[in-house]
Amino acid sequence: MIVITQNSTNNIVVTVSQDTSTTYNYYLFVFQSLFDATTVKFTAQDTSQYPERFNLFAVTSMTNANTTGGQVYFKYEGDYTYKIYGKDVNNLTTPSTDYLLETGFARVEGTTVTYEGANLEYNNEGYDPDAE
Repeated sequence: MIVITQNSTNNIVVTVSQDTSTTYNYYLFVFQSLFDATTVKFTAQDTSQYPERFNLFAVTSMTNANTTGGQVYFKYEGDYTYKIYGKDVNNLTTPSTDYLLETGFARVEGTTVTYEGANLEYNNEGYDPDAE
């Protein structure tokens, strides 16, 4: 499972080169939220010194992200599925499944959610935090 902490640089270690003899210039990460099914895409380059053993990606989670430069913005924390594709060009177009290298689950932590709207006061009558 990949764990990404918001507002920080995360080192993601995977083995996408393990089952392929092809070396790709870029890797497309496609995350899909299990909360609301939104999709988040970004590309990153492998920075591993030993790509035949493992792949290392430095991914910065931030607002105003450059999604073709190893940066990403997640609106919600929580659980996601992910797919990693090999790419020869640096864009967010999802290639055919022939380039699909890995799938799995991820968790995004540390997102600050700001609620907007008229009803910001919640009824907490009957709740006693000391009773827990």
